[in-house]
Amino acid sequence: MPAQLEAALLEQGRSRPYWVPRRPVFELDKRGVRPVPSESAAYRASVRAQMVDPRPRVSTRRRWGR
Repeated sequence: MPAQLEAALLEQGRSRPYWVPRRPVFELDKRGVRPVPSESAAYRASVRAQMVDPRPRVSTRRRWGR
């Protein structure tokens, strides 16, 4: 992700922390910024900037049991 794009993403995240990571991507798309980063890229940038705590991965596989 280009540095200017990441800076714009983090700027929006700092102004409204409850938006991170989904809404800033939508707002950049609305402004016409291309290429639009993915939500996962926005999340990784937010983790690098220590705006959010990293979440542990959740297994989507259900374990069968009796």
